[in-house]
Amino acid sequence: NLARSPVIMASVSGGVDVEEMATRGEGAIVRCQVNPIDGFYRHNAMEMVDSLDVEGDLVKPLAQTLHALWRLFRDVDARTVEINPLMLDAEGKLVAAAAVINVDDEALHRHPELAGIASYGSDRSVGEMSAAERQVSEANREIPGNAVIRYTELAGGDIGFAMIGGGWTYTCMDQLHRLGGKPANYSDVSPGSGLDSKLKFLFNTILSQPNVKVLFCGANILSAFGVDLIAKTVVECVHERGIDTAKFPIVARLAGIGQDEAVKILASVPGVQLYDATAPVEEVVGAVVALS
Repeated sequence: NLARSPVIMASVSGGVDVEEMATRGEGAIVRCQVNPIDGFYRHNAMEMVDSLDVEGDLVKPLAQTLHALWRLFRDVDARTVEINPLMLDAEGKLVAAAAVINVDDEALHRHPELAGIASYGSDRSVGEMSAAERQVSEANREIPGNAVIRYTELAGGDIGFAMIGGGWTYTCMDQLHRLGGKPANYSDVSPGSGLDSKLKFLFNTILSQPNVKVLFCGANILSAFGVDLIAKTVVECVHERGIDTAKFPIVARLAGIGQDEAVKILASVPGVQLYDATAPVEEVVGAVVALS
């Protein structure tokens, strides 16, 4: 951002590659460069919404959402505030189905109201963290490297969720819920240096939870890193923790760079159910739910 000022972006296309999609002309992104002194007002939000292809009934609530998003960004000294996706419920009301708020670490001392909610060095800042969530947050800061691991506990679950890869994780999570499964956590990874050590910390965190009865792992990654690293990490954790895979099932679906090597690595562990990129998601998730 050459102007060094905040930018508000909105798109009706959505998706994990929305920025790239816009450069190909497949989806419009509306941008508004905000002068931090002048601010961003309701009429500015209405102007943005007018540039989007939305139905008349949604114009006002969408503008209100954009304006509220700006106020939140400003009031908590955020670096980024994102809602993706913003969805319609059965009654046609807007719902923030997923959101990320990244607060400037250097501004946390100005916001005592965020104590116990926002965590220094964390990519997650919604709700009070559990002990395991705090450990993952601290690992991001203490383990060298700029890779980021994410871990969020989910109440009442028994399926260890170690799927990686943008929208793929949401697809698998949706299928788990649809087929009656109860994931014990949500996790994802942003690649970078130190990934191998941080990935191992994440998998050990998932496997250490006493309520987890089955591990659902793998990835759908086209770039960034090979899925063979995921397979290698799983095998290391299983061996080091002395896990009996005859009693603790593992289901893996691997798609991406290094998938052939990943299959060979995981095949060395007896009892692991392996699926490749051709396996339908519903079939794989169905197997996970049945085992749990």
